[in-house]
Amino acid sequence: AAGGDGTAAGALGRVGVGRGGSGVGRAARGGPTGAVVGGYLAGSGWKEYRGRGTVCGIDLPAGLRESDPLPEPIFTPATKAEAGEHDENITFDEMVGHIAADFGGRKDLAGPLAEAIRDRGIRLYRYGAAVAGRRGILLADTKFEFGLIGQPTSPVDPGPPEERLDPPVSQPSG
Repeated sequence: AAGGDGTAAGALGRVGVGRGGSGVGRAARGGPTGAVVGGYLAGSGWKEYRGRGTVCGIDLPAGLRESDPLPEPIFTPATKAEAGEHDENITFDEMVGHIAADFGGRKDLAGPLAEAIRDRGIRLYRYGAAVAGRRGILLADTKFEFGLIGQPTSPVDPGPPEERLDPPVSQPSG
């Protein structure tokens, strides 16, 4: 159910990637938030954890140290800042609110879409961390940008994502 099926999850769409890094995709409208997923306590998450014991409103076990691996990867959405500015970490509920604002206040669409973004982001992070780990590289966290294809009109189960994590064109591979 990719794209124009009228569902919140289907609006995420799919991208096909061929051998040699070539890709085929469809134009998409960017969402109002970024999808950050991490498996280690670092950066702004570490700063928040030291003060509150949470990261983006997610309770974490006591006693973690900077750069410790987390028990499970966490989804920590962020606003998209203007060029040169820093994104701001937000809670999942705040993310739903930002997405709802893009859909005229339709939280019935925003909730399932945010859940699909979160679930796909975590799956992609796990996949990327496994690929990187086999090459001796630690993937602390990564930010995904999901776009919308079409205009969703009803929420449904998103189904499995395309589990593909390739370097952006601007970054050398290998």
